[in-house]
Amino acid sequence: MKSIGVLAGDLRQHYISLHLKKSGYNCEYLYNLKKKDIYITSIPFSKDNNSLNTMTKSIIPVDEFISFIETTSTVYTGYLSDEIRNKFSKSNIKYIDLMNNQEIITYNSYLTAEGLLSKVISTVPFSLKECNILVLGCGNCGFNIIKVFENMVNHVFIYDINNSLYKNISAEKIYSKETIKQYLNNIKIIINTVPACILNDKDYNFIPNDAFIFDITSFPNAFNQNLINKHNQNLITCPGIPGNYSPESAGGLLAKKIIKHLEGNDLNDMDI
Repeated sequence: MKSIGVLAGDLRQHYISLHLKKSGYNCEYLYNLKKKDIYITSIPFSKDNNSLNTMTKSIIPVDEFISFIETTSTVYTGYLSDEIRNKFSKSNIKYIDLMNNQEIITYNSYLTAEGLLSKVISTVPFSLKECNILVLGCGNCGFNIIKVFENMVNHVFIYDINNSLYKNISAEKIYSKETIKQYLNNIKIIINTVPACILNDKDYNFIPNDAFIFDITSFPNAFNQNLINKHNQNLITCPGIPGNYSPESAGGLLAKKIIKHLEGNDLNDMDI
């Protein structure tokens, strides 16, 4: 039986390891690098393209990890940058990007929305029913966030340049960056799902001083912290929500998909 190493990370990693062991696999939770046939890393694989996103005893540089593992090994991971994909390919190491699976994407997006609701309620000093929210981005996460929040708040606004994503969305649509400022005065909560800088510096003048901005991305400098401080606005960064709020559910689905793949099934097999 092939040996599996689950690199220490958030609680999703714990539940992946637990699920694999219960299913009879030779699995070990790793706080240090060891030779294994299969590795399961945290998602995302890296936050900076330099080191692995882990909670191991010491930092593991990406290049060190790739040079350490055998070319016969397989790595299960997610959200790889093109730079790291190229490094794996040049080293002839097989990797499986779990976040290419639509079921995982969809379920992860719902868990993100559900966890974000808990985060928002426990953070803001006012009832959601009396506030308007603006969601930046209408991808998988943005769509689920709107569905979870829409019946709990006064009004939902959504911004995305891709108009085709608005199908089946009842929120009021904003179609261009230039028109966002027309709505900001009445927004109490902004939720960013886009790994990019959407607001320009002048937009902060229109955001209420007691507004809360929740950024679920890992994108650096998506918001201007100096201007937020100047206007006494509140920025809460909360990436990796499923790992913090629903790790058993998120890790369980990842483990099931990995097991199906190890059994020879296509990763995109929806029947788990």
